[in-house]
Amino acid sequence: MLSNTLFDTLTPLPLLLANGKNVVTHKNELLLCGGQEDKSCYSYNVLRNEYKLICSYPRNIMLYDHCVVKYNNKDSDTITLLSFGGYYNHTLIMNYVSVWDDENDEKKIENKWLPLFDNKKNKICIKKENNESDYYKLNAVINENNNNLLFITYSPKNIDIFNLDTFEYIKRDILPIEKIYTNNNLVSKNIMKSIDNNNKNEMFLFYEKGGLLIEYDEINNIFKYQFLQFCTTIRSFTSYSCIYIDNFILFFGGHNYGYITNIIHRYSINEKKWTQLEKILPYPLRDGITILNEETEYLHILGGLDEDYNIMSTHIKTNIKEWIKLETEKEKRWIIEEQEKIKIEEIRKELEDMGESISTKKIKKKKEIEMILEYWHRSLSIKMNWNNIFSDMISGYILV
Repeated sequence: MLSNTLFDTLTPLPLLLANGKNVVTHKNELLLCGGQEDKSCYSYNVLRNEYKLICSYPRNIMLYDHCVVKYNNKDSDTITLLSFGGYYNHTLIMNYVSVWDDENDEKKIENKWLPLFDNKKNKICIKKENNESDYYKLNAVINENNNNLLFITYSPKNIDIFNLDTFEYIKRDILPIEKIYTNNNLVSKNIMKSIDNNNKNEMFLFYEKGGLLIEYDEINNIFKYQFLQFCTTIRSFTSYSCIYIDNFILFFGGHNYGYITNIIHRYSINEKKWTQLEKILPYPLRDGITILNEETEYLHILGGLDEDYNIMSTHIKTNIKEWIKLETEKEKRWIIEEQEKIKIEEIRKELEDMGESISTKKIKKKKEIEMILEYWHRSLSIKMNWNNIFSDMISGYILV
């Protein structure tokens, strides 16, 4: 019931969207570039709550797991869309002019998917190394500093950088993870977050069971990686959608071996802190598409799969201010319990690594044991007179 007051239901989608990276925002529009077995492209007007057909992909193009990104032109009225990758790889561009401007005759010439050519009229195909044609389970962002570097993550555990000015690959690297089993989420601030100076970029990659902070140094052409600790309640989930908002990353729904959830998680980048929010989605969701329209400060959630694995045509929106508020009392209690769980996991791992040679000098046992016992006591509701005896027995045994 709480969620119904937070989300507005909008006009249903004109095409099926799920697990996609093919929706971009432009002023008061959301641009939907192809769907499940559908080559049609639409513009959604956030002020009118209406859709309008833009164009269709060429007949010879097959869409499956493709990606669409935008980079802004000097002309504020147009943007360039780049569509590429997927199981059936293609590389196309579109100079988009709003279909909602009835006085604009240029849209008759623009708004078509065309091949990408370099300055010498050579046809460009963005593809994997060794002439492999398919980019599968991919995601991509363009850096905001110079609007010219395309970062691509894809299966099994790769990251590429493609220069959109020179039409050349400038870096290919192997991610320090086991494997990207499902479609990954590449999240960044304002497409790409600039740190320290204009020559460094950082982004966040979320994949099955983990997260990674990726920093790229343009001058030295090197990557740096840092693992992010996941909270215990999201580790088992995949197929969630996430988005960056004001130094927070929001995670919506997810899938866990046949179970689809409506839970929402929030990660604070500044505090490195997880929160399972008290507010929830109005329905269970996996593989939904989340996108922020900065003109209206509304977050839109499109499509996705329901509990029966059917692709939904739902389109809802919510104000971003609702998701960056201070924690409720229930959320604060969750944070405390989560911190205790993480600490217990760290102690358990340390004990396993130490094996039989356990030394009191290697861990602060007294404090850590008390933390474990406090969690056990609260979880099991053990009476106080038994607590003291129980604590003395366990502490004495371990500290021998």
